[in-house]
Amino acid sequence: MKLELFEPGIRVLYKPSEEELEKCYEFGVAFGKALKEYHAKI
Repeated sequence: MKLELFEPGIRVLYKPSEEELEKCYEFGVAFGKALKEYHAKI
């Protein structure tokens, strides 16, 4: 399987803080945008 990383992942231990939850949300949004852009190229 050939996968490309679009940016480094996120690590959270145990119960995430509000700041960590926000980072996770932003990561998910960025991941979704990168995925849409990738599929638009194909």
